[in-house]
Amino acid sequence: MEARHRFGTLTLGLAVIALIFSALSIGSVWATADDRHVTEVYDPEFGSVDITIVSLTADFELKEMESVLTIKDTFFFESPETFADSKTYEEIAESTDGDVKTTFEDMDRAGSIASLMIWMGLIGLFLTAILSAGSLGQITNSRLTTLSGAFSAIITMLAPIVWYVLLPSSGTYAYVDDSLFGFLFSSDEYTVAFEPSPSYGLMLSVLSGIASIAMVVMIYFHNQADPVDEKPPWMKSILRLMSQSEDDVEKPPTFTERKEQAGRLLKKSFTTYKSNRRMQVASVLIVLALGAYPLYGMISGWFEEEDAYQRDLYYAVSGEQDYITWYESDVELTEGESLTISYTEADFPEEALTRNVVGVSLLIELYDNWEGDNEETSGVGCVADPGEPAFDTASFTAESPNGSASDQTQDYGYAFFLLVDFPDVGPQPYVTGYTIAELEAMYDASEDVVGNYQFTVTGDPEAGEDTLQCQRDDSSVTVRVYVELMVYDVDIVEAMV
Repeated sequence: MEARHRFGTLTLGLAVIALIFSALSIGSVWATADDRHVTEVYDPEFGSVDITIVSLTADFELKEMESVLTIKDTFFFESPETFADSKTYEEIAESTDGDVKTTFEDMDRAGSIASLMIWMGLIGLFLTAILSAGSLGQITNSRLTTLSGAFSAIITMLAPIVWYVLLPSSGTYAYVDDSLFGFLFSSDEYTVAFEPSPSYGLMLSVLSGIASIAMVVMIYFHNQADPVDEKPPWMKSILRLMSQSEDDVEKPPTFTERKEQAGRLLKKSFTTYKSNRRMQVASVLIVLALGAYPLYGMISGWFEEEDAYQRDLYYAVSGEQDYITWYESDVELTEGESLTISYTEADFPEEALTRNVVGVSLLIELYDNWEGDNEETSGVGCVADPGEPAFDTASFTAESPNGSASDQTQDYGYAFFLLVDFPDVGPQPYVTGYTIAELEAMYDASEDVVGNYQFTVTGDPEAGEDTLQCQRDDSSVTVRVYVELMVYDVDIVEAMV
């Protein structure tokens, strides 16, 4: 066999081998993990030690993982419990936080980039194989084979390297459970630190890269070999089997002859199709059959909600209530003097901007009446007969987007406004018939809190009665003013019923 034929055949073979290895690596396990975490907690009340042993066995593919978490806990589980799971790294990252979220965000990034590079390499290797066969058959120029081969070899060789560099050397795993008690698995005693070890998927990708590099070397020797005017023997044998005339195989038609043959074939096919009504009907039916399912999927996708299936599921709805101080101050008010606070929802404190504000409250407390009045006395007989202090009074008005209130008090006054009407979703503990987005919208108060908020506190100090030898005077009253926002962050978890 001529040198050019020999190196060209090796190029084609290595391209096919690299293509097979690379294709097999996509769905293979690239790394494995087999780690455990032991936690010991001493209970002084009972004098016992609670031992939790969590074992993780995991197979990591490029973008997803299959895991088996085995838990042996002397408190929660009398016998070892096994939890198998199969999720993409993106799903795990979205369902967790902290170190677990960071770990699987990094793994998803590494797998996504490596997948993209492998697919690009597959396309390049496929083109290289076709162009190599075309070059051996003297149909295409070997320069195209060189460009395609170099591109695919670089991408294919870099894919496992990039994945290994981006892959975290160690990480943290937590079993993601959407049930009502799934929060248990996110605690420290049930999380496992692991170190991924390379597996056969990575080796297949490396072998594909090595084969592609060898392919480029064969392309170089193929280009350096002396040109030949005939096809390699194995290709002639294949063409001989496909042709009735050996002369036609050894003497391929010229470009002009090929052009004329193609023109005659195209004209004959068009004439036959134009005159054959059955062929026309069959072609239309074939086009409709092939396009029916994609067209149905596209049209149904326009009218069907992506999350409509969630209405058939059950959810546990809970929430965390908290209070955020909006205003707090001690003010001294004289007779008829007022403190007026005017806000809008744009003035919410920064920590409330990302929370679900559902209520607002005003609380005033009069210090003078229970921490000692600030009345002043004057007169020669004040030591002997000072008289009694009088209770001071303060009045307030409060206005919110969902109502107003007013009152006066001598000790404390309180007004609360619930800004949102909480939904009636039927009997608890589980809710069904709604999507998660619909449930979240029911508790969302972002539109209900829009409006003006005004709080006015007016002082009314009162001096005690004068005695014969002592005069009493009270010029002001000290009032502590609180304005608080109530937040309610809803948590919706799928219940396994």
